[in-house]
Amino acid sequence: MAESAKILCSSVSPVKPRRLGMLFIGAHFAVVVSGAAPVAPIQVEIGSVGNIYPDNMSCLPYGGPPQDMALEYINRRYQGFFNFTLTYIYEKSITSCVVLADNAAYLAAQWIYNRPSDDSILALIFPGCSGPEVVHINQIAAAQNLLMITHNNDHEIIRNKSLSPTFVSLAHYISSDYKQFYKRIAEVYNWTSVYVVVDDTSVWVFTLTALAAIEGIESLPNRLVTVKHIFQNASAEIAPILDDFRTISRVMLFCGRAERLRTVLIQASKLNMTNGEFVYITMENFHYKTLYGNLDWRNGDEHDQAVERAFASVLVIRAADYDNQFPVSSDLSAVDISRRAKTDYNFTLPINDQPVINLLAPFVAVKSFAEILNRSKELHGTSSLHDGRHLANMFRNRTFLTEFGDIEIGPSGRRVVDLVLFYFDTRERSFRVKYFYSHAQIHIFSLGNFVASPAVSPLQINVPKNRAFKGNCQLGQWKLLASS
Repeated sequence: MAESAKILCSSVSPVKPRRLGMLFIGAHFAVVVSGAAPVAPIQVEIGSVGNIYPDNMSCLPYGGPPQDMALEYINRRYQGFFNFTLTYIYEKSITSCVVLADNAAYLAAQWIYNRPSDDSILALIFPGCSGPEVVHINQIAAAQNLLMITHNNDHEIIRNKSLSPTFVSLAHYISSDYKQFYKRIAEVYNWTSVYVVVDDTSVWVFTLTALAAIEGIESLPNRLVTVKHIFQNASAEIAPILDDFRTISRVMLFCGRAERLRTVLIQASKLNMTNGEFVYITMENFHYKTLYGNLDWRNGDEHDQAVERAFASVLVIRAADYDNQFPVSSDLSAVDISRRAKTDYNFTLPINDQPVINLLAPFVAVKSFAEILNRSKELHGTSSLHDGRHLANMFRNRTFLTEFGDIEIGPSGRRVVDLVLFYFDTRERSFRVKYFYSHAQIHIFSLGNFVASPAVSPLQINVPKNRAFKGNCQLGQWKLLASS
């Protein structure tokens, strides 16, 4: 078996190559390695730009180990037909995503122009530490006609095919999906006034979610969107916001960590604003307490009962694969990822506290790339492998059948993320599925049509409209009697 060289390098002084391997993924088409092996395998070089310091989930110590395991698999699977190498492109002096963005184009260009062979197939597969970094590398990839795949972040520029003809994203958080979801929910419940609260002390993903929600709802006719910001997690700051909220709307989109939402609900409870006349909507893209906090009414303090009652007024938006787990039979194991992070990057990666989806995406990105190459070679010949635009087109509108579930790539080259709306079941004292949103069909299905949901019958919840109710509301469900 031909082994691959994984080269860990900086833009100044590459270190000696280390011997490693590769791996593969499944799609709607069958992957077939057929025919007589060529005299020499086709050389494929993958460049992965990133930050070597483990300060966030988009850096190489997080995404590198799954990429390496994928590399080993695909070299085994396509032995004799392709020989894949993976080069990590970084500079030791770059210690943050902000600085990386300023240098990303230079790093990518240097790798492209210093490649060892002009005959090799080149592609860029990397996490995407920030939007600006993605944009700058996209310019290089488009100019050089190189396929570019990100698996942690992307950018709206991917929708412009004249500027991003070779850009494919397997990133899990897609703001455009949330934009459409909020828009559809506002249509379903006929919300004409929505109050958006953004916690500026939380991570950037909540700000992006708020911007997406605002844009989606404001695209509807006759909608009023009010936006307020929280700069401190203090009751004195939240109370005036709630007073303003109750005079304008009955629907709050809260974009912030779970602890901040808890503070809001405690204050709302004191103002009798968790009695069913108001709804508070939050989001968790995946299960990761470090990023999103712990969305649980149990905190071991005197407010637990009030927060549990308040949860009956909370809706949560999550991705359909929110709680992904490693399959038992997968080539990607948590133990191996953790071991490689420590061995290769001197980084302790506690797998139990990580969002699994962010470890699956780099694995799938490398595997799907090899699968597309093999498919293109079989259908269009080896010359097609040098055409990044063509390879990107082969990704679009395709569903990959993986051991982690189906991964669908939409017409823009973006991963399709289906979303689920959860409500709090007061009998079970936990969140249950209410609605499922299919991005591909731009449609919201009730639980009865959501075949992937747990076998749970939800309460008959009627979410409040934007005006005050007449009559009483029962705890645990929003019972709309009449609206003015």
